[in-house]
Amino acid sequence: MQNNILLIEDTVNIAKILKYDLDQAGFSTTVFYDGASAMDTIKSIEFSVYILDWMLPDTTGVELCQIIRQKFPAAHIIMLTARAEEFDKIEAFNEGVDDYMTKPFSSRELIARIKAYLRKKNLSLPTEVSTTINYADLTIFTDKIEIWCGQQQLILTKKEYELLLYFVLHPQKVITRDKLLDRIWGYDYDGENRTVDVHVFKVRNKLEKVSTLKIETIRGMGYILVNGKTTTLPTDDFM
Repeated sequence: MQNNILLIEDTVNIAKILKYDLDQAGFSTTVFYDGASAMDTIKSIEFSVYILDWMLPDTTGVELCQIIRQKFPAAHIIMLTARAEEFDKIEAFNEGVDDYMTKPFSSRELIARIKAYLRKKNLSLPTEVSTTINYADLTIFTDKIEIWCGQQQLILTKKEYELLLYFVLHPQKVITRDKLLDRIWGYDYDGENRTVDVHVFKVRNKLEKVSTLKIETIRGMGYILVNGKTTTLPTDDFM
């Protein structure tokens, strides 16, 4: 089955070149140049990947991200923008963006990131775990992409869900940032670890409001999921 991509980019030349490159790479690409003309499609068709420009004539990529996320919670959303400041990236990730590329950008890198995500998606959870996972006071429904603590559901973005699930599948083990980038985002660690830090911070805050589980930072090493406060670190529990 051919993977379909929705591209919303108001710079016509960039949109046409990127559509050509994506189509040549084997994707089926639908292009819009503003939010209004894309709205009916956004609300009615689920795409494999969404690529959004931040600044559009009538709206922003962040606002479109919120609409897409409400309709399709598991959507994979890439922000493509000239806004390169750290606080811009943090805002985008906080609003539910999964990946972020700054202009000027390489079509080859973008396509490599998309393919890495799709490979990881196709490896998929049903072959690795049952549809229900119970750990400590959490219940995870992998078929629904939901995590509950007792009667309370944790409201998570797709990436936050994947991150917490990965910690639950590897409890009491220190997990490095490069391992998380590789397994959750699907590309190699390149020294920019704020993506991981921001998502861990968000998951940690949501988790600790309802659960006895905690995600702790092991300075210079990574993160570990513990039940309560950990005091000793097993020397062989490192990923």
